[in-house]
Amino acid sequence: LVVIALALFTLPAAAGKGPSKKELRLAKRNFRKGEKHYKVGEFAEAAAAYKEAYRLSEKPALLFNIAQAFRKAENYKEALYFYQGYLRDNRRARNRGDVKRLIKELEGLVAAEEQAAAEAEKKRAEEERLRREEEKQKRAAEQRRLELERKKKEAEFARQQARRERLKGSSALRVSGIVTGSLGLVAIGCGTCLALSARSVGGGVMGGAGGGGRGAAGWGEGWGEGGCS
Repeated sequence: LVVIALALFTLPAAAGKGPSKKELRLAKRNFRKGEKHYKVGEFAEAAAAYKEAYRLSEKPALLFNIAQAFRKAENYKEALYFYQGYLRDNRRARNRGDVKRLIKELEGLVAAEEQAAAEAEKKRAEEERLRREEEKQKRAAEQRRLELERKKKEAEFARQQARRERLKGSSALRVSGIVTGSLGLVAIGCGTCLALSARSVGGGVMGGAGGGGRGAAGWGEGWGEGGCS
């Protein structure tokens, strides 16, 4: 089912219409290039060469060659497009029945490809949704972890602060106790000193009184003794 269109390039172009002789030569060159690619199984390259030949020559028969190359390259959507174009521009094509059969076959293949592509896209979208949901859950879990860590730090800071306040209070009480105890000791010491001082003064007064008595007695005694004399 390969159309050999070399003869088409030798047809004379109408005056002022169609491709020039130069364009026809280039088209023929590209057609031969496409044939070489096609024969060695380089179907994508063959399709590109046939398309360039068609662009230069505008020969409808080349649409079949393009379609054939795309079908062999398993590019069914492009092959279908060019087969349909071939029948549209070649109403009296001798291979019309064969091309119609190929079109029907390709329509089924293209439909299957489109369905597979739609299912793949649906699967990809679902996987993307699941991935985003997983990332969302991970972010939420990380936020909860950070919030828990923050609360733990705050609680630890509060415990440390309370501990410092207790230690500060205990230090104040100890200082107050020390001061109170010191004042008590001072008071006791002062009381002791006062007591000792009072005792000392009392003893001196009592001693002075005793001595005076004794002196008086001595005086009396001496006086008496002197009087007897």
